[in-house]
Amino acid sequence: MTWPIRTDRLLLRPVEEGDLDFLLGLWNDPETMRYAGGERNWTRGDILEWFGSYTRRHPSFPDDLFPEEIHLVILLPPDTRAGESGLGELPQNWRCEGFAVPAGVRAGMCDVKLAGPFRGKGYATEAMRAVARFFRQETDLDILIVPPHEDNPAAIRVYEKAGFRMTRGRAWGHHLVMVAEKDAGAGL
Repeated sequence: MTWPIRTDRLLLRPVEEGDLDFLLGLWNDPETMRYAGGERNWTRGDILEWFGSYTRRHPSFPDDLFPEEIHLVILLPPDTRAGESGLGELPQNWRCEGFAVPAGVRAGMCDVKLAGPFRGKGYATEAMRAVARFFRQETDLDILIVPPHEDNPAAIRVYEKAGFRMTRGRAWGHHLVMVAEKDAGAGL
């Protein structure tokens, strides 16, 4: 895979140090994080620590195609930052209320977040389809999980359009479990 991932209107590329101010604003925006389940007040120091930890865990990325996790910035070409996505491998036999990854199945979890001006334009669906395609074509994972908040029907629609189906699981709190399979006909 050569970066960036290209869609009709977007570029998705690995996060770089120059993206940290954008991520700091995005992750501190109450509207963006309302359904994310990870609301906190990020400081510049927090985000520098997060990025340092991420790059230390994956010193050869992006040359190492999928080093258990990837954080992507979503761009409107050529360089307008619109959002972010991430994809990380879950521990073997990961389970939550009402859902468990079957033994021997490798699973990942992802999501998508857009800044306010870019919501409602189909960018989230386009980005998630690109992440799902990356999962199917470029990783050794068997399934990909997204945890939408039950009160966020827009996110649920985005994930459905990207090929995820609802399970009976609850990842945590009010977050549901939706799954996409590597082979859509696998019937997990």
